[in-house]
Amino acid sequence: MADKDEILLDWAWRNLDEFWDDKRELDNKGSILLTANGIVLGFVANAFDKLDHFLALVGIILLLISIILCIELLRPHTYYRSVCESHEAMCKLNKDQLNRKLYKELKEMYHKNRTTMDTIVKSYNWAIRSYLFALIAITASIIRHIY
Repeated sequence: MADKDEILLDWAWRNLDEFWDDKRELDNKGSILLTANGIVLGFVANAFDKLDHFLALVGIILLLISIILCIELLRPHTYYRSVCESHEAMCKLNKDQLNRKLYKELKEMYHKNRTTMDTIVKSYNWAIRSYLFALIAITASIIRHIY
């Protein structure tokens, strides 16, 4: 039974490590998207008089929505990090009990954090969509102004 508990505990730690890697990657993507939004917004603001005003305004509004969603993505969220409730209580457990308790806590922590991450991913997906539609509107504004 001890081997099974150790395997499950190792698996739970790996899941938690992968979760933090996913969080870090999503934060990086959000920062990159926020930067891209700022660059495109600066371009549109500087060239506004040379663009079709209606489509340029639609693009600006969509960029602002994307920026707001990126900020929502990057703001601090509540994540669960603590595994041990008290050092003394954990020391009193034998190895099998400790492995089971840690596995249970890691599993619960992973599911709580994953729920938070799912909410953040939805914000990121909407930010990407808004950014892409803004690019389409701005491109249409450029084309419309040329022709």
